[in-house]
Amino acid sequence: MKTIKLKTILLSAAILVLAISSISAQVATGGTYTLTQSAVAGGGGSSSGATYTLDTTLAQALAGGPLLGSPYDLGSGFLYGGDIPTTTTVTSSANPSVFGQNVTFTATVSPIPFGGTVTFVVDGNPLCSNVVVNISGQSTCSTSALSIAGSPHSVVANYSGSVPYLASSGTLTSGQVVNKANTTTTVTAAPASPSVFGQSVTFTATVAVTAPGAGSPTGTVTFNIDGILYCVNTPLTGLTATCTQAGLPALPAGVRNVVALYSGDTNFNGSNGTLNYTVNKASTTIAITGDTPDPTIIGQPYAVTWAVSVTAPGAGTPTGTVTVSDGSATCSAPVGAGTCNLTSTTAGNKTLVATYSGDANFNGSVSAGVPHVVNLSISGTVRNGITNAPVAGEVMILGCASPVSIPTTTTNAAGQYSFAGQFVGPCFLYPNTFHSEPFQRNYATVPGNITNADFLIYANANEFPRKLTHQTQYVVPGAAGTMPVILNSQDNEATLGYSITYDINPFAQPPTFVCGANAPGCTITNNTTVFGKVGVTITPAGGVFTRPDGTPLEGPEAAGPKEIARINFQTAVTTLLPSTDFTIGGTPTAVSTKDAANNDLLTIFVTPARVVFAQGREGDVAGRNAGNGAYEAADLVQMRRFISGLDIPVTTHNEFQRADTAPAASKGDGTLNATDLVQARRYVAGLDAGQSAGGAGAAAPAPMAPPAPERAEGTTEITIGDAQATNGTRISVPVSMRANGNEVATSFTIRYDETRLTNPNVTLADGAPEGAVLTFGKAEPGYLRILIDSTTAFGQTKDARLVEISFDVLERAASGNTSLEIEDLVFSDAGANQTRSRATNGTISIAGSIPADDTDKTLTRVRRPTVDPTVNMIEEWLDNTIVTLRPRERGETQQPRTITRGRFQR
Repeated sequence: MKTIKLKTILLSAAILVLAISSISAQVATGGTYTLTQSAVAGGGGSSSGATYTLDTTLAQALAGGPLLGSPYDLGSGFLYGGDIPTTTTVTSSANPSVFGQNVTFTATVSPIPFGGTVTFVVDGNPLCSNVVVNISGQSTCSTSALSIAGSPHSVVANYSGSVPYLASSGTLTSGQVVNKANTTTTVTAAPASPSVFGQSVTFTATVAVTAPGAGSPTGTVTFNIDGILYCVNTPLTGLTATCTQAGLPALPAGVRNVVALYSGDTNFNGSNGTLNYTVNKASTTIAITGDTPDPTIIGQPYAVTWAVSVTAPGAGTPTGTVTVSDGSATCSAPVGAGTCNLTSTTAGNKTLVATYSGDANFNGSVSAGVPHVVNLSISGTVRNGITNAPVAGEVMILGCASPVSIPTTTTNAAGQYSFAGQFVGPCFLYPNTFHSEPFQRNYATVPGNITNADFLIYANANEFPRKLTHQTQYVVPGAAGTMPVILNSQDNEATLGYSITYDINPFAQPPTFVCGANAPGCTITNNTTVFGKVGVTITPAGGVFTRPDGTPLEGPEAAGPKEIARINFQTAVTTLLPSTDFTIGGTPTAVSTKDAANNDLLTIFVTPARVVFAQGREGDVAGRNAGNGAYEAADLVQMRRFISGLDIPVTTHNEFQRADTAPAASKGDGTLNATDLVQARRYVAGLDAGQSAGGAGAAAPAPMAPPAPERAEGTTEITIGDAQATNGTRISVPVSMRANGNEVATSFTIRYDETRLTNPNVTLADGAPEGAVLTFGKAEPGYLRILIDSTTAFGQTKDARLVEISFDVLERAASGNTSLEIEDLVFSDAGANQTRSRATNGTISIAGSIPADDTDKTLTRVRRPTVDPTVNMIEEWLDNTIVTLRPRERGETQQPRTITRGRFQR
């Protein structure tokens, strides 16, 4: 083994510094030599046992010295014999650095060698190899690729050595620290500020690296708009990230603070950018899309609909309020409702305008005008005046100054009617019937809807309640008289006027009107401008006539008969007329009845208005009308006919006054019964002296007959027996009498149910007094008027069968009991005095196939006038303004009447 010393060996282009103190060279066969390092000079560590394989040429050089001119020529000037040690230090141009920053590492070899190279190794990996040492002893290596991961990085500079300088290595103190690079973020918007609400806006965040950093940041961007996050963690694409928003919640109208928050990544710090962005309110348009119904009437709600649109590029759903106006009335609703109900308070052709108020994000707007017609309404209900039931199909007529022609309308099933239009007064309104209450409604103006323009209608004048009656007066020629004027008031009359025409001959001076008992303090206007006529206008004090006679003073004013006036008159002594009438007319004072609202009211004038002169004598009725001046048997026959209802006293003469003879002292009592016949017999027989006619001039209303148990106990009695019958048969019922013995006549009325019984007949029975005369009348359905009289006393009897009454039982008569009731029972003795009596009613039991009506077991007791004035009355219209009821002439029938519009035009 041969030991040699070396300085530097060049192997290929790489520098290998071997500071070897001794090398044992062993030449092996086959041309391969092995160097074994046994020690390293300088004690810089050992690598004993390392083996290096060299080629033959190198081995020869190592063994015999350098081979000049060979690849391993060590060059001249190198001495073999003493090596110069070196030190290598490493510095960084920027430590710490940031990501992407270019960093230059400088290796400084000291002492400054005359050659050699430096290899920079970062984290064990060569970064720059064989960098020649410059004349300053430095080598540099630059990089911008250092990552943050692994920071601080190990940086080593290995100096290769250069004979006679030994190799050396240096390390960067604390390594190279690489921090994240800073960034900046900017925000832009498209469209640029300002936009309008609802418009789509795209915000773009652009991230840039702050020098000296470099590179392409990754990561995400989150947009913060007014403190609320949007587009959270949007990835960067090409250094930008976008966020598109429109409307709520991000972009309400106003100045919006938009912040883009870049998150950073492993190599770059985060950053943010701010943009103040203005969003203006979006414009809108509003249009009325409907108004239903059209036309309407005042006070009738109608739905107005609208549509609010947002003007592009704005978008969204407006909030706030829409107000619709017709010029005075308004309605409002939230815009989203799309409708509100408008109620117009005046009539006319309206222009509807809708105004949208706008809100925080939308500007308001006003619609174009839309026409709408608002009419007046005149409405009411027509009912039957008797039953109060609604009247369907009644034609209603309305006339106004404008429009000139108004179509009629008809009441519906509920009796209701309505007119709609733009009416200009004065107007009048009435149903197409003669008998209505009120007769006609009058309106000077129609400022608004008229409701409750109601009417009651009646079938005829008999049914109509407001009747004016002049009570017939019976006076002795030459005497003064007072005729009460009785109004069956409906408690709504504010004024009443009419005229009378009188015969000047039987009156010493013109009649005059004065206030009646039920019109205290009234205003009376007598108009005597036309000879033989008197007109009167009666205006009650306080607006209405006072309560009818007989009503409690503490009660309210009420409808009913009221004495509203009296006609005072003075008759002439020389008159020979049996009677004279005041004729109703319209001159000089027009016929007019009005209420407080100036509506025309219908008044039925019941005629005649008669003054009857007390001519003739009591009981002188033969020959009818005025009598014949003598007492005779014919007077008794006529008296029987009056009492039994076969004849009715005429009213043009004082016939009733003369027939009503008992009691003689008062010249009658206002009723015709058995006592009057007996008193007439006394006049005829000369038992009583005749006297001039006087007393009551007409029949007084008959009192309601009380039930038998309520009648005072008497010794004379009439009893109706009971009977049983079947449908379609004739039934006979006995009527018996219990007499005291001094009775010479009796009269009574039997009431029966004409819906079950018909064709009545009366015959004297076996127990009738000897010489008795039976007279009965059956003309009035439901009533049998019976008179039995005898020239001698009946004699004392007990349950003697007086008469038999018989009926046909109708085929459809309801099963069950039906009553036979006695009314107006009178017994008279020979002195024409009424004796005490009582009555016992009877019952017929009908067994048939028709179910009984439990509610109709007894007859209703009513006050029944001796003569029903409605049975024989004729309705007459005079000049289309005056309607009268007068007695029917024999054989006369009511003539039909056609309604004409003109009758209502005043």
